[in-house]
Amino acid sequence: MKRAALFAGIVGLIGAAWIANPLPANAAKPDQVNVVDETGGVLFGTGTPGSVQITNFPLALGPANPSDIATVSTHFENVCPDSPSSVLARVFNRLEGSDGSAHIFSIPPGKVLVITGVEIEAYANGIVANHLLDVRLSKNTVNDANIMVATALSDGFGIVRLHYQNPTGTVVKSGVNVCLSARDVTASSPAFAVHGILSGYLADDN
Repeated sequence: MKRAALFAGIVGLIGAAWIANPLPANAAKPDQVNVVDETGGVLFGTGTPGSVQITNFPLALGPANPSDIATVSTHFENVCPDSPSSVLARVFNRLEGSDGSAHIFSIPPGKVLVITGVEIEAYANGIVANHLLDVRLSKNTVNDANIMVATALSDGFGIVRLHYQNPTGTVVKSGVNVCLSARDVTASSPAFAVHGILSGYLADDN
């Protein structure tokens, strides 16, 4: 009994001391982390939304240097190799320089071309409205490996305008051509003209 009474007394003294000496108002509080969803709702933790710090972000994609950025266009004289006569096909091989110059372009050995966007204009045969055009962006020959296939009606000026975009990039290896082709389905003939401007960058072929 004496030991029990002594123990109770000690506990009482400790409790009294803690109550009599609470933490100061300006004392640093322990860090508190809550797990929240994308809207800020607390999944578990306290009722006050916290945050979770993520350190293992994926590597960012993009050009390593400004000189790796590539703007490449087609030219009306540069036919895509091995294209069938049923379509009008042009190859992207004109590098548009930042100084306004233009040079013949091909993907260098040991590099890949990462395509992030292409602006396309295709003209109906006879440059008339409401002709259905089949437009394709492909690797090598027209039907080899299609990157994009689209069909659209020509507008009042006889033109189909398309925009291809891939933020993560479409990779093309060295030695491979990028071709743009158009066929006038309504007229059962090649399109009158087709032109494209490609945006992307060069990267190491790892």
